[in-house]
Amino acid sequence: MHSRTLRILTVFFITLVVVGTLASTPLTVSAQQPYDSFAIETTPTNPAPGQSVVVQVKSLSSDIAHADIAWYEGSTLLKRGNGLSQITVTAPKNGTSMKITSIIRASDGKSSTQTVTIRSGEVDMSWEALTYTPPLYQGRSIYTSQSNIKIVALPNLRDNNGRLISPDDLVYKWKKDSTVLGSLSGYGKQSLTLKGDIVSRPFTITVDVASRDNSIKGQGFMNVDAVDPEVLLYEEDPLYGVLYNRAVGEQFSLKNETKLTAEPYYFSTTNKSDSALRYTWSINRLEQNDIRGTNLILRPKGDVEGVSLISLRIDNLREILQSSSAEIGAYFSKKQQEELPLFQ
Repeated sequence: MHSRTLRILTVFFITLVVVGTLASTPLTVSAQQPYDSFAIETTPTNPAPGQSVVVQVKSLSSDIAHADIAWYEGSTLLKRGNGLSQITVTAPKNGTSMKITSIIRASDGKSSTQTVTIRSGEVDMSWEALTYTPPLYQGRSIYTSQSNIKIVALPNLRDNNGRLISPDDLVYKWKKDSTVLGSLSGYGKQSLTLKGDIVSRPFTITVDVASRDNSIKGQGFMNVDAVDPEVLLYEEDPLYGVLYNRAVGEQFSLKNETKLTAEPYYFSTTNKSDSALRYTWSINRLEQNDIRGTNLILRPKGDVEGVSLISLRIDNLREILQSSSAEIGAYFSKKQQEELPLFQ
């Protein structure tokens, strides 16, 4: 009985040893697999034609500072030296590519060949603010706090045959600072519209544009900063209409009855008579509650000479941070004055 028990225990012990050996075998084989610790990268990743591109190799484990590194464009040697971990090249013209290869022989005996293909593409950016400007205004609508701004990407990407790729056939990834605007990105989404924050801060809009197979890429970016709305006053002539060629300055000579017209530049509206815009006129610091429109009529008082301080404040009741004001000194006299006094 004792001999039988011993044999059973012996068999059981041997079985455990064999099973344990089999279980450890895959770990030993995995640890012997080769590992390449070198990597190559470019800055910028999506260069424009003619832009300088830094190509760099890095290693997680090898001492690359003492490695023998040779750089090639195609089969042409560009540079070679110890610790030459980066070079600068010029991005090719639009629609073409260049292949950069780095052959690394590290001091610890490791070696590696790293290759990167550089393609160039152009992406311009255009924008317009959805804010008010007067009729026939030749300038651009300016972005202000709480207003909407529309940004359009204008890609100039070409395929390997030099043919221009239609903007509708490209994929767009939009970012505001470092935040990806996922819902506004995607195939054919060439433009986006953003609403300004209540607390306005400068920000950067970046767009990465790529072909559907992601082989041809380009990038564009622009910095956006809000300005304050502005109020300008113009004289309205009975014959010529509003004299938009010259805004009324801080001093104004009032000879006859004069009609002033206010223009609320860069407010979030398409119509200066929008009910959301509140016009508050004041004369000599006294608010004129009976005048709430865009116009003010001034009449000199007989032969009396003097100065009246005319001011206007415009508030956007929909967008509480949009407000602006203007102030002029209206000088009235029965005789022509060549020089007007300065008004405080």
